Amino acid sequence: VLDMTDENNVLRIDGDSSDHLSLDTITSSNPAGEWTLGESIVIDNQEYSRYVGEVGGSEVTLEVSTNIQVDES
Repeated sequence: VLDMTDENNVLRIDGDSSDHLSLDTITSSNPAGEWTLGESIVIDNQEYSRYVGEVGGSEVTLEVSTNIQVDES
């Protein structure tokens, strides 16, 4: 993931309702998850959910289109 990010370690993922993304998120039932859901943002009239995690010792932000089905585990 880190190699696919920009110079700010941000990776934006666009897609539609037929796309799925699985993320191991930190929740009360899964405190050992890798990604934390943050606030949503709007860029060019498209809403994105932000997930933050650590990859290779660096903080990485995923900006995932809200059109994509995110399966959090």
